[in-house]
Amino acid sequence: MIGPQAGSYWKHLDEKLATEAAPNHAFHVLGVYPWTRLLVTGRPEPVQVIDSCCIRPGRVIAVEEDGRLEVFAEQLVFRHGKLGLEPTIYTGIESLFVSGFAENDAVALHWGAVCNALDEPEATTLADQLGEQVEKVNRRLASGS
Repeated sequence: MIGPQAGSYWKHLDEKLATEAAPNHAFHVLGVYPWTRLLVTGRPEPVQVIDSCCIRPGRVIAVEEDGRLEVFAEQLVFRHGKLGLEPTIYTGIESLFVSGFAENDAVALHWGAVCNALDEPEATTLADQLGEQVEKVNRRLASGS
């Protein structure tokens, strides 16, 4: 494991983390970065950071006059010691690299912006990957690791 070589900031990168390993961005955000280990502090920043950084699928529900979007997606929340996903509507969303969206288009959200258009299989895969990583994190949190 890389943890011992990377220093104290990364000491959580040990063999226990191998059970969460997956080749996707959600593993990096929820497992490699230390933010989920800070959820128990009760401070808002850990949830805000992981919610912003986790790439998640969304659905365009409106295109505003200025080209910004309203997007329905799931938001990461931390309640009663568990990480969860709750439906929400994001407003004023900019699209960084792709344009020409219409209602009901599937998109990927990252740091408060649309970063890509998705087809249906991609949207499903992205949602599944995020959901699976959240479940793995909750198992770790429940075990006290």
